[in-house]
Amino acid sequence: MNVRLGAGLRYLAVLPVAITALSTAGYLGIEIPNQPGVLLLAVVYCAYRGGLGVGLVGAALHILYTAVFFSDPGQLFAYSHANMIRAIVIALVAPAMATMVGLLRHEADQLLAREKLSEAKLTKLNAELEARVAARTMEAVLARDLAERANEVKSMFLANVSHELRTPLNAIIGFSELMVGEMMGPLGNDKYRTYARDIHDSGSHLLAIINDILDLSKAEAGKLELNESWFVAHEIVAAACRLVSQRAVDAELTLSVSLPPDAPMLHADERKLKQVLLNLLANAIKFTGPGGHVKLTMAVNSTGIAITVKDTGIGIPAAYLDRVLLPFVQVDNSLVRPHQGTGLGLPLVKAIAELHGGRLQLESQEGIGTMATVTLPLERLGPEYPLAASPSRSAIA
Repeated sequence: MNVRLGAGLRYLAVLPVAITALSTAGYLGIEIPNQPGVLLLAVVYCAYRGGLGVGLVGAALHILYTAVFFSDPGQLFAYSHANMIRAIVIALVAPAMATMVGLLRHEADQLLAREKLSEAKLTKLNAELEARVAARTMEAVLARDLAERANEVKSMFLANVSHELRTPLNAIIGFSELMVGEMMGPLGNDKYRTYARDIHDSGSHLLAIINDILDLSKAEAGKLELNESWFVAHEIVAAACRLVSQRAVDAELTLSVSLPPDAPMLHADERKLKQVLLNLLANAIKFTGPGGHVKLTMAVNSTGIAITVKDTGIGIPAAYLDRVLLPFVQVDNSLVRPHQGTGLGLPLVKAIAELHGGRLQLESQEGIGTMATVTLPLERLGPEYPLAASPSRSAIA
C-alpha cells in the first residue's frame, strides 16, 4: 500500500496543541486523568483525517510523549516496573489504533472513489442512452414523415391518373353503348355488335375499378366524404340484388335475402352503402361455385345494424383474413388466377364502414365459405324503428 503524507500533515498540528494543553493543565495544577489516553484520541483523529501515514507519525509522537510522561520524576526515561508496563502497553496501542483507523479510512476513500466512478459511468451511460433514444426517435419521426409523404404522393398520383382515365373511358362507354343499341343505324355485321358490347362491358369494368381506386385514395387521404340522407334500407338491398342477380344465375347459384319485416330507415350515404353491398355480393358470387348459395341478411339489435353476406364458396385461409383487407392484396398471387379482381373491394368496404362509424368483420373457413358483416351504429337508424323486429325471408335467384 502506498503510504503518503501529503496535505494530511496539517492534521498533525492537533498533537502539539493537545500536548501543550495537557502540559499547561499540569503546570496549573489541573489534574487530567489518563493523559496518554486523551492524547490517543488526538492520534486517532489524525489517522482518520489525514490517513494511515499521518496516523503513524502521530502514533510515533504519542509513543515519545508516553515515554516522557511515565518517566520517573527525577530521571528522564527511567521507569518503575509498573510505569514500564503502562508505557509499553500504550506504546503498542497507539500504532495499532492509528493503523486500524487509517486502513478503515483508506477503504472508505476507495469505496467513495468507486462509487463516484460508478456514478460518472452511469451518468455517461444515461447520456448515451438518451442520445440514442433521441436519435432513434428522430429516425422514427423522419421515417413516419417519409411514409406519410409517400402515401400522400401515391394517393395524389392515383387520383390524378384515375381522373385522367375517367374522361376518355366515359366517351368509350357512351359511344359503345350507342353502337350496341344501334341508335345511329344498323352495324351490319353481328360481330361488330358483339365487339361493341365487349368494349362497353370492358370499359364499364375498368371505370368501376378506377372509381374504386379513386375512392380508396380519398379514404386513405382522409378526403372521402359522405353525402348523407334518410332512405329505406330495403331499397338499396333490392337495387344491389337486381344488379348482381344475373351474375348469380350465370354462376348457377342461389341468391337469397333475409330482411326485417318493418323496413328500417337509415341515415347514411345511400350510394356508398349500395357500393358496399355490391362489393360484398360480387365477391361472394365470384368465389362460390355452381350449386352454391349466397345469402344477404340484415338484422337490427341493441349492438347496431348488421348487414351480412354469407356464401358457401372456397373460403379464405386463416393466414389471409387480415391481409385481404389491405389494398391490392390477393389470396392467389399467381400471374394466372381463376378469379378476376384488383383486391380493392374489401378494403373499400372497410373504409366506407368505418367512415360511417361502423366496422367490417370477416369470418371464413377454407373450403366451407365466408361471412362478411358490416355493422353500423344505432345512431343511423330511424328513431321509430322497433328493435325487436324479426327478419323475413325471400329468394331472389
